[in-house]
Amino acid sequence: MFAGVAIVKRRHILIYLLVLVFSCLLSSCGSRSSSTQTGQTSCDPQKNLNCHSLAVTQSDGSIVTRTYVLHLPANFQPGSSGLVLSLVGTGSTGEQQEAWTQLDASADKYGFAVAYPDSLPSPYFSNDTAWNTYFDQPAWPGNTAPDDIAFLRQLITTVQTNLKINPKMVYVSGHSSGGFMAQRAGVELSDIVAAIAPLSSALYVTLPLPGSIGQTVPAQKAPVSVLILESDGDGIIPYCGGAVSTSAGAVVPSQDDTFNYWASAAANSCLTLDTSASLCNSSGMPTYLIEKDASNCANNTEVKIYRLVGGIHTTDYGTPNLSTYNSDLNATTGTMTNDVLWKFFATHPKL
Repeated sequence: MFAGVAIVKRRHILIYLLVLVFSCLLSSCGSRSSSTQTGQTSCDPQKNLNCHSLAVTQSDGSIVTRTYVLHLPANFQPGSSGLVLSLVGTGSTGEQQEAWTQLDASADKYGFAVAYPDSLPSPYFSNDTAWNTYFDQPAWPGNTAPDDIAFLRQLITTVQTNLKINPKMVYVSGHSSGGFMAQRAGVELSDIVAAIAPLSSALYVTLPLPGSIGQTVPAQKAPVSVLILESDGDGIIPYCGGAVSTSAGAVVPSQDDTFNYWASAAANSCLTLDTSASLCNSSGMPTYLIEKDASNCANNTEVKIYRLVGGIHTTDYGTPNLSTYNSDLNATTGTMTNDVLWKFFATHPKL
């Protein structure tokens, strides 16, 4: 009995020391290149010990300092525990995402690390922070669009190296703009990400700007499991596609288009659909379906969508019981958003 207590105490001490070393490596303890540019975010490593900075080398060779908040639970197990990236919506910060989602509590319950990366300001969005998702690169003038994929890849690699994250259990979720970015990560980071869970979003957005129209989403690097939660009453991102209410001229695809991409040969090559019915009808209205599943996919991946009937843009994190909006969400799947996400993630590691 007493030996077991001693082992637990030593484990907690080791984790605490690991956090201190990690903080020094990723924040102001290390030297910074004079070519580094600092992004405008509210996360300050000098004020928040859980805030870390990272000098990111972008695809054009430039170096930009990016920031994120990291939560490491006491029951984290190096070598076996996973990592979840939770991506913010437009105009929000990692610290606000942490407070709003309450994902730290789930991390403490299930023993995974969670990171809340900060996005950067965009002139198109009145200088609110936003992610460089498909296909809104024209929202930044000239060649100033942030290389968010490089940022997220380097963040995952750095955290994985320093905390010994289980490489088969790296996941990305996000709400709104963060959901769009989670979908881009599912394409371009699928070689290191096992599964994604986009919320209140779609696969891409087309802006009324030159360069945004006529593009196509590329094929995935590797198979990745996908869980989608989307409200059919979302007044910002329409469930069946169309104009985005908060951005004049911006258009998003329907959830059918989004789901079909992830189940297609360009992505997960799923062979079995639980139904051939569509999520939306020819009039652009939701059908009777409240769930759709694609299985028998490459590398044992799965694509699943839950429709939140009568929900709005913030229903995912705005209600403690999602079964109110979808009767297929229960004790097995989880009824709180974070439980639904983690139960899906935990059963879909990378092969």
